Amino acid sequence: MSKRITGEHKILRQKRLKMSLFIFIGIIFLGFLFSIWFLIWGGGDWDSGRRFNIILNTMPLRLISFDKDEKSMVVVSIPPDSYLHISENYGEYKAESIFPLGELDPKLGGGMLLMDTIKNTFGLPIDGYIDFSDKDLNGNIFTPSRLWEINNNRLTGKAKVKTNLKLATINRFFIAAMNLRSDQVKNYDLTKLDIVEDFALPDKTKIQRIDSNKLDKILEGLFAENDIINEKISISVYNASRTAGMATSVARTITNIGGRVIFVGNVEGKIKEKCKINGNDKGTKTYKRLKNIFKCIEDKKQQVGKLSDINLYIGQDYNP
Repeated sequence: MSKRITGEHKILRQKRLKMSLFIFIGIIFLGFLFSIWFLIWGGGDWDSGRRFNIILNTMPLRLISFDKDEKSMVVVSIPPDSYLHISENYGEYKAESIFPLGELDPKLGGGMLLMDTIKNTFGLPIDGYIDFSDKDLNGNIFTPSRLWEINNNRLTGKAKVKTNLKLATINRFFIAAMNLRSDQVKNYDLTKLDIVEDFALPDKTKIQRIDSNKLDKILEGLFAENDIINEKISISVYNASRTAGMATSVARTITNIGGRVIFVGNVEGKIKEKCKINGNDKGTKTYKRLKNIFKCIEDKKQQVGKLSDINLYIGQDYNP
């Protein structure tokens, strides 16, 4: 009798062990599925309530500006043989050479150099870049096959597609873009626009490079953000560095995204930080957006009258 009870207890323990093992494996499997889901759809580095600007390293280069709320997109094609003034004091280079040039510096990288160059050329905040191994997209940018290529490369660890964006951001962006109608997309080919200026390289070679002033006139208003336009907040930008032109560069970017800049000038007190910001409208979307774009820290000491609602002070560490 006791042997039969012992045998039943042993069978019961084995069943419990199998059940526990099954539950454990199930939890591991669900955790794996959740991690894959989160990688593909969770998180992200794009607040879909504002305009999203990225640069595609394709042939030609493409600047993409997407407004989800307005369901509209601007696509600017930059000719590969057009010269741009590159940041980091590199000088003038062809658009097709910017990414490879940045890749020579492992601390900088091709993507960051490309983003900085486009940021300065167009006077826009750039959220990210995507570098495709296949540079010729034949006009087809946002397709299911292209999205699958990005996901497959990220999930398998292959390096054919390089980007600083999270996969979830790319997926949401591509799917939203694929749902746009053709009339909701404005295309601008810079080869067909009068946007170049004559320029002489140090070796006296004459080239034609993209003129940022002409760009601003032709593309005026295309990259404005509705939240900033609607709040109509006055903004002053002060150069608190020892480098001329810093405040003007920042004011240009603010204007291009719809900001109302009413004053640009210098301030006697110099600061080392990238940017300081203060004002009476800290709860506004404009204040938060400017603080994020220019990596500002809040400052209560620096005061220059009450000329505007928001004041920005550009310091020595700011990289235009």
